[in-house]
Amino acid sequence: MIIIISIKQTRFLKFLILLIVTMYYIFLQQPDLSPIPDLTKKEKKLEGYFKISRHYKWALGQVFDTMKYKTVIIMEGRFSQFI
Repeated sequence: MIIIISIKQTRFLKFLILLIVTMYYIFLQQPDLSPIPDLTKKEKKLEGYFKISRHYKWALGQVFDTMKYKTVIIMEGRFSQFI
């Protein structure tokens, strides 16, 4: 697995995103946006983290289990400006 995490947007990163998008692009959208059930009052403050975790579990399951890919590049942040 390859994970790219970038805080700053560089010219190389912009080029890489454009290259990947123009070569091959699949859009997947998380189907479960519901609240996390059965959270304690303390856990309720962290619900955003639970939702992010659920999203990554689903997304990586789609890539590795459903689509049978062996590698994934995860890019954090707003990259919709490159598409």
